[in-house]
Amino acid sequence: MNAAVVRSKYKKTELDKAVKDYKETVLPAIAKHEGARSAMLLLNRETGDALSIAMYENEAAAQSFAPTAAKLIESFKKYMATDTAPNRELFEIASSTLIESKVKKTNFLETAISELRIETQTQVVNRQFDEVRTDDFSHITCRALDRFTERLPRLLRW
Repeated sequence: MNAAVVRSKYKKTELDKAVKDYKETVLPAIAKHEGARSAMLLLNRETGDALSIAMYENEAAAQSFAPTAAKLIESFKKYMATDTAPNRELFEIASSTLIESKVKKTNFLETAISELRIETQTQVVNRQFDEVRTDDFSHITCRALDRFTERLPRLLRW
């Protein structure tokens, strides 16, 4: 698995327009690209900093998206806070850990990992997040955490 990362800084007044444009142009372009798996836009609304991350089956798929990515990056310049052009960097996904407390979802994730042939890079831990040592991770993202507002303080202490 590989990821492409584009770092940008948007004008704070243009953030909602940039997000709308991302949903309407970038996500569909990724969805129809052979070998692409997913994409996300991470946004800091206080600073305007943004990270676009796209996931690909392999390096060849990530590289072959480069011409389309260049056009998309160019189309987002109207939202940029600076004249510095964002550049697209490719990374190998060397390691990831998924924490899932439900056995059925854990089994699904393990099947998907096997079918994607990424067993050497990805592991699934069938536990609650607070049952796992935090020193094993450099960063954490959450997906659909049950009772999020109730559990958020516990997650932040973790």
